[in-house]
Amino acid sequence: MQQASTGCYPSACPAAAGLCGTMYTIKVGLKSLVAILIGHFESFSISNHWAVTCDSLFNTLIREGVLIKGTWEKRRRIGFHTVLALGDAFLQSGLDEGCLSWDIHLLKQLSVILIAACACRAGETARTPLYTGTEYLAFKDIILSFASGDQPNDLSMDVSLRAVKGFKNILNEDRHIHIAALKDSKHNSVCPVKLLIIHALRTGAVHTSSWEKLTAQTLRRRDRTVQWKTPNRPVISAIVPGQCSFLDLEKPARTGQIMNTLVNMGRKAKLVVKANTHDLRRGSVKDISHLKEDVRGFATPTVAAAVGHRVSTYMNDVTASYNGGSDVSIWTLRAESGFKDRQAPLLADSRFVARNPEKHEAQTYCAAEGWDAEDPHALRTAKRRLVEDQENSWRVTSKNADVSADWLPNKKRFTTNIPVMRERSASQMNKGLSTPDDTRIDPHLLPETFASSSRVAGDAGVKKSILSTARRDKPSNIDGFEDGGIEQVLSQRDMIQAEQLASIISYTSKDGEVTIQVGQEDLILQANQDNMLLEALEDTSIQSQDDRVHVSAEDFILFFAKVNVIRNRNAARVTDKVFEQEAMRWVATGNSRDPPTRFLFCCPQKEWGCSFSARVISRLDIHIISCSISKEQPFVQKELLFQCRKAGCSKSFSSVAIRGNHEREHDWIRRQCTRGCTDRKWFETKIAWDHHRTVAHNDDWDIKTTCSYPGCLRKTVFATRQAYRSHLTVAHKLRADELKPYITAPTHRGTTFGQRSCPHRDCAGSDIQRPRRALEAHLRTRRIGGHSLTADEATKVVDGLME
Repeated sequence: MQQASTGCYPSACPAAAGLCGTMYTIKVGLKSLVAILIGHFESFSISNHWAVTCDSLFNTLIREGVLIKGTWEKRRRIGFHTVLALGDAFLQSGLDEGCLSWDIHLLKQLSVILIAACACRAGETARTPLYTGTEYLAFKDIILSFASGDQPNDLSMDVSLRAVKGFKNILNEDRHIHIAALKDSKHNSVCPVKLLIIHALRTGAVHTSSWEKLTAQTLRRRDRTVQWKTPNRPVISAIVPGQCSFLDLEKPARTGQIMNTLVNMGRKAKLVVKANTHDLRRGSVKDISHLKEDVRGFATPTVAAAVGHRVSTYMNDVTASYNGGSDVSIWTLRAESGFKDRQAPLLADSRFVARNPEKHEAQTYCAAEGWDAEDPHALRTAKRRLVEDQENSWRVTSKNADVSADWLPNKKRFTTNIPVMRERSASQMNKGLSTPDDTRIDPHLLPETFASSSRVAGDAGVKKSILSTARRDKPSNIDGFEDGGIEQVLSQRDMIQAEQLASIISYTSKDGEVTIQVGQEDLILQANQDNMLLEALEDTSIQSQDDRVHVSAEDFILFFAKVNVIRNRNAARVTDKVFEQEAMRWVATGNSRDPPTRFLFCCPQKEWGCSFSARVISRLDIHIISCSISKEQPFVQKELLFQCRKAGCSKSFSSVAIRGNHEREHDWIRRQCTRGCTDRKWFETKIAWDHHRTVAHNDDWDIKTTCSYPGCLRKTVFATRQAYRSHLTVAHKLRADELKPYITAPTHRGTTFGQRSCPHRDCAGSDIQRPRRALEAHLRTRRIGGHSLTADEATKVVDGLME
C-alpha cells in the first residue's frame, strides 16, 4: 500500500513521520476497488454510514500525521524557456559526448518536444499501461504540409490526438492542434516539425531517403502534403529491451520511456529538480496565460451565443466540437513571446556526475535493508539507490549554492563539458558545414552581390550581429554598446535606411575581433543613423563554426538526418575492418543515415597542438593527466629526422625509439599462442600479441591485488598491472614517478592460466575459451548459462583447473 500510494519504496519514504500516502490516492483506490467488487458480487453494496465512517477515519489519520492531504511535492511548471534549455543541452550533449544511437537520441528529443508543443499528456502520444490497441499517436494522425513557399520554415503540421484522456474509446472525439515550424534558428532544437522530418527520413517513414527528393515530391502534389509510407506506425516508437541502440518501429513507446527521457534531459541541462511530463503541461498553461495577445480560434461564450447555443450546450463542449480547434500555432506564439516564468526550476552551475558505488558499499546497503548481499538483483538495486541519494544531495547543494562570478546578469556564461572531437561520417555533412563570415549578417545590411549568395539561419527579418566577437572569452564592447543589450528587429523603414549605408560599410575580422570600417566617401554618420544601425545588431556572439544546432533550417535537417556517429565501448575496441563488416550489430543503417562511424575523443588541448585522440574515454583521462601542452606551452612539431630503414617504407619519425618500435612491426611474424591457450587465434601484430600476454599470461602479477592508496574505498581486485596503474593515475592523480610505492613486486607469484573453457560438461558455453577472471564470473552468474556458484566456490573450481 505504501509503495502504491506514494510511488516510492518504503525505505525511500520519510519513515520518521510515519507517512503512508495521500488521502486522495487512497480514496481513488477504494473507489476503484468498490467498482470491481460491485461488478463481481451482485449483492455487494456500500452504505452511507460506511462512507461517512471512512471519511472520519481519514481525517483522524491526517491529524495524527499518518496520511497527508495534498501532494508530496510542489507543482512545478516547465515553460518554453526551460524547454529550450533542455532541448539545446540534450541535443548538444549528443554531439559533445556521443550517444549509442542517433535514432534513439533524436526520438527522445521529439517525444518531449511534441508533448510540450501540443500541451498534452504523455499518454496521448505514447501508449499508457493496460492498453493494447492503437491508443497512441501514429503518422496518419499528422498532416505535414507546406503552407506557402518551399523552405523548411514554411512547413506546418496539424496533429489529431485520438487518445485524449476520457475519450480514448470514443470515435471522432479528437483534439486538433496546429503547429508551425519555428523560424528562428536558435529554436531549432525545440521545433517539432523539423524533428519529425528528421525522424521520418532516418526511419523510412516517407517514400524517399533525402530531404531534396522529399521536398520535390511534396511540392508536386496539389495539396502540398507529405505522404507517409507507414501511416499506422507510431510516431514515438519503443526502444528494444536489452539493445538500447535499436528501435522497435512497429511498437509504440510507453509513457515511462518519455518520463525517463525528460529526467535525462534535466540532468544534461543541470536542472535542479526531477521533472515529470505533467510539468510541461502546467508550464504551457503559464505561458499561454502570459501571451501578449489573445489567442483566436477557440469556442467562446460569444461564439456560442452567435450560433444560438445555450449555456448548458456550451458547457457540454458542443460549441467546441463545432469549432474543431484553432488554426493558430500556439507553440510559435509561446516561442516569440519571450516570457520567462519567475518560478521556473533553476539550472545549476555544474552538472551532476554520478560516482559508481563500490561493491562493498552496495553490500553494506543490502545488509542495512535486510537483503541478500550476494543477490545480483539486490546489489543492482542498492547501487541505483545510492546513486539516487547522490543526485538528491547534488540538488540540495545546487539550490543553496552561491552565485559564481561567471553567473551574473548581462554577462554571457559559456560552459565547457567534456572536450571531445567528433569523428565525422563519410559524407561531407559530417565533415563540416561551410560557414563563411558573411552568413553572420542580415542580408539586408549587405550589398546586393553579397546578400544574394549568403545563407541566413532562421528568419530573414531577424537581426544578426557583427559587433560580437568570435572568441567567447572576450566579448566586444564598441562605443559602450553592452553585450547584454536588448534584441531588436528592424522595421521596413529602418531596413531601407540600412541598405543605403550598406554600400559604404564593411567589416573585417582580425585576431578574433570584428571591426567596422567606413568607406572613403565623404559621409558623416548622424547620431540617429548610428543608433539605428546598432539596434539592428544582435548581442549574441558570432555562431561557432562547430555549432550544428543553431544553423539554418535546411542545414539542421540535412545534418541530423544523416549523422550516424556512435559511442559504443564494444565497437570502439574492434579494428576498422571488423567494424565496417559488422557495423549493423551496434547501430541501424540505411535510409537517410550516413555509413556508421565511431565516436572519437580528443585532448582538450587540441587547439594548442595536441594530436592525441582515442575511442575510449578512459585512455583520454590518463592522457590528460600527463599532457604538457597548454596555451602557455603550445605544441611545436619536431623535425622527422629518423627515416624507417626497411625497404619500401618511407615513414619518418622524431626519435630513434619511435622508429625502433615501428621497425619491429616490419619484422613481426604472425603467430599463435603456445602458453596454454587452445583457441588457435592468430596475432597479426606485435601490439596484439603484447596485449594478449599482458591480459592472459601476466606471470608476475598477483590477480588478488587491491588498491593500497590511503583512504581508497575501492575493494575490488585488479586483474592486470595496467588496470592498477590506470586506477592510481585517474582516481588518485598520481604521476609516473609516484607509482612505485604502490605497485610493488607481489609476495605470491601468479601462475600462467591462459584461456580455458568451463569445466562443466553440460555447460552450453563449454567450447568458449575465457581468461581466469571471465571464467570465474561465468561460474558465479545467476543468469541463463551460468552456474550460480559463490565467489569462494568459483575460485576453488578455477584453482582445480590449474592443478
